[in-house]
Amino acid sequence: MVRQDMKRTVFVLGAGASAPYKFPLGTQLLRLVINCVIQPAPNLFTSYLGQRPDVMRAFGDALSKSGKMSVDAFLEHRPEFIEIGKLAIAYVLIRREMTGALFEPLEGAWMQYLFNCLNRPFDTFSNNLVSFITFNYDRSLEHYFFTCLQHSYGKTDKECAEQLNKIPIVHVHGTLGALPWQGRDDVRRFSSEVDPGTLQVAARNIKIIHDTIDGNDPEITTAKALLANAEQIYILGFGYDPTNMARIGLDSIPAGISHGSGHGLTEHERHLKMLSVNGRIHISNNDCLGMLRNVVQW
Repeated sequence: MVRQDMKRTVFVLGAGASAPYKFPLGTQLLRLVINCVIQPAPNLFTSYLGQRPDVMRAFGDALSKSGKMSVDAFLEHRPEFIEIGKLAIAYVLIRREMTGALFEPLEGAWMQYLFNCLNRPFDTFSNNLVSFITFNYDRSLEHYFFTCLQHSYGKTDKECAEQLNKIPIVHVHGTLGALPWQGRDDVRRFSSEVDPGTLQVAARNIKIIHDTIDGNDPEITTAKALLANAEQIYILGFGYDPTNMARIGLDSIPAGISHGSGHGLTEHERHLKMLSVNGRIHISNNDCLGMLRNVVQW
């Protein structure tokens, strides 16, 4: 179907949006990072990236006993571990960047459905009035769309880049590096291969909340502007953390234009999260694919 009358639509993506594509959720990432940093020396981090074994062990021990639900939340208050923390996050996530996984018939895989909902002639693909704000480091969405455009229309990298670069995809917490077609610095291709160079590129582009100064952060400024101009907002795989919502202004959007997925939340938890934003966001029990199929107004 070709959309002629689509409203200005913003999709906000949390970790649950990447989970169907084999990326870990917050608590899963935390355990994987701990396992990563307690490996015996010498290892990639000590031999090539200048990390001290005692610092790595101290980081792993503190993280495992912190009671935090995510690595990001831990690093916000322990800036002395930010360097090794970013490297470990990058290591874990890079190894899950597999193009094949994006196209497997996985349960809950929603990007294929979304791409087809945005179907239109190639030269007007960027006319879709959609934008994306993601709290995820991985680049699975943009890589999926780029790959689909290439193979659906038989277009060159340059032609596909010209279309996709016009669709805002804002990574609030940074990325694992720019993809080759995006025309930015710190390029790293979508690949699960890890080496010291690519690991450093990815780690440099990760932002921890502690690093970010709200008033001067360009991604947060852009995210707020997109939400302020949105006619409809859909939140997929998001945990509704109050800090994250306040950071981009999700806690103060007009009522009635925003819907969110609440897969895995109890009815009581969904009720409490809706109360926390004075009912501005309606949270259903849909997963990401269910949101697209049952809630999104195309």
